Amino acid sequence: MGPHWRFGAFWLTYTYLFNQMGGFDSAFGLFYWEDTDLWARMESAGHQLAGWRGTWVKHKGGASSHPLRDEVFLKNKALFEARHGEKK
Repeated sequence: MGPHWRFGAFWLTYTYLFNQMGGFDSAFGLFYWEDTDLWARMESAGHQLAGWRGTWVKHKGGASSHPLRDEVFLKNKALFEARHGEKK
């Protein structure tokens, strides 16, 4: 995987590509690392990815402030690293 952190607070892709790649993996649950996993799978399949530095998106509704967020984050990080190696 490339050297930059990629997360999906807001990103665009073609529907056919999202479906072709199998979408978000439900093993990651509702939040944390499912987006990074999809980016890694897309990149591994040879798709070129781009990002825009300085872009800011605020989550509405506080989904990322789940009471178990630290536990879920670490569990999903371990799952990601088992599949793709340690993220640099």
